[in-house]
Amino acid sequence: MTTSEHPLDRHPHFVRWTDPVSQVSSFVLSTHLAPVQKALYFQTPAIKGESQWLWFQALTPPAEKWVLGAVCLDPSNPEIRLFSGAQIGGSPWVEVDGESCVVPVGDGLYRFHVDGEFETLFLFPEEVRKGRHLFELTTTLDVTCDLKKYLLSTRVGNRWLIGTVDRINGEYHCVEEFSTAHIHAFTSPVDPNVICVNQNHWMDPITGLKSNMNIRSWLMTLDGERYEPLYGDLCFNRTAMGCHEWFGPDGSLYWCDYREGIWKSGVGPDRSRNLVWERPSWHGQTDPVKGRFLVADIRPYTWDPCQVYFFDSISGNEIAIASDLPRPRVMKGNWRKWHLDPHPGFSADACFVSYTTTVLDKRSVALCPVQDLVDCL
Repeated sequence: MTTSEHPLDRHPHFVRWTDPVSQVSSFVLSTHLAPVQKALYFQTPAIKGESQWLWFQALTPPAEKWVLGAVCLDPSNPEIRLFSGAQIGGSPWVEVDGESCVVPVGDGLYRFHVDGEFETLFLFPEEVRKGRHLFELTTTLDVTCDLKKYLLSTRVGNRWLIGTVDRINGEYHCVEEFSTAHIHAFTSPVDPNVICVNQNHWMDPITGLKSNMNIRSWLMTLDGERYEPLYGDLCFNRTAMGCHEWFGPDGSLYWCDYREGIWKSGVGPDRSRNLVWERPSWHGQTDPVKGRFLVADIRPYTWDPCQVYFFDSISGNEIAIASDLPRPRVMKGNWRKWHLDPHPGFSADACFVSYTTTVLDKRSVALCPVQDLVDCL
């Protein structure tokens, strides 16, 4: 049970909520600058560096474009703001110092600062676009561990491009072009040349015909020398239900399996795989400091019930952060298109778990202090 006072107890924009089963407390962003607010995608830490800023997403239906938001976690400086020009076209990337966030907007990348200023970093070149419709500049924005290149997974016309942007001169380089959906490319934290890219289901925008993925996870190198399945025997919806991957701090690859739990594998010559957490999961993350702790959400597609759990991989103990999130209260329309999955993830220093919550009749962001979770195990 977490009862000791936390600085966020004094914050005017947050309210403490305690899970009735586990007695774990989270702090819910109770101030709404838009009717719907949610956490950043689980692959992107929303708090970085020495910064006190938490970055999030906000939506005002019936608009379908999310915009960027940020709130200062310092109770003595409780600023909160939306960036109405930051209409998110793919998962953003928070800068290392946590004081700004790079957002894909339309055909460009823009850096938004906490003071409201922004700068243009990159515009998708016409010589690559060639008059084709740009569906999405990138599904997820990531940066190589040497901080030299942005990584883009682009859908343009009837092709998917994996490419990089030089962070100094803005030069674009297409690493590989595919005729099937390759999305959510992300980088290794230990090798700037290694990335993972995911195949996905996709629907032809003209015929409406759906194509299903077969092998989900693929390893690539940015020099173009490598493109191979993580495991050729893991066929989606046949021999596995693997989904939603990420790298641990040691460079190992983790992924959730809807039926089995969270797996871990090396990405080099040693490809032995281990089931590290036997709890069927949808989205997960490893703490980016030591890789000891994991978080995951369970059943966010069906909400029967939707849960968020925390796990200690050394002791094997687990505890619910949210044991039964209420089904989202929504306006008319399909609530699934709002993508309100909890998407739990760690701050860069592994001090907080951030996730999307629906408690207290909210659709907002919550923070759970990791030390409180450790104390409850």
